[in-house]
Amino acid sequence: VTMIERSLEAKEIALGCFLDIGGAFDNTSYDSIERAARRKEIDPQTIKWIKVMLEKRIVYSELGGDSLAAVPSRGCPQGGVLSPLLWLLVVDSLLLKLREEGFDAVGYAD
Repeated sequence: VTMIERSLEAKEIALGCFLDIGGAFDNTSYDSIERAARRKEIDPQTIKWIKVMLEKRIVYSELGGDSLAAVPSRGCPQGGVLSPLLWLLVVDSLLLKLREEGFDAVGYAD
């Protein structure tokens, strides 16, 4: 928003595109996270740790006395401390491409 305000104050053309990607954390593939981490040259042991954390987790749900346990096949944990960072690793290549094309691009994940 600050970049848009600066452009408007300078009488320049400003265009904002704001995306709220529904289910972004839930639908991020483990492979895309691994590829993004390798592109960023993250330590291989750290990548392995992240993969194990994601692939070996068990999600529990209980409703009306019935319970269910499942092993997710994709997604970052909702509320997980690393989840925004993992999502930004994946979306970073899009932001870089936009910057290469001359656009100011900013990402935010919560």
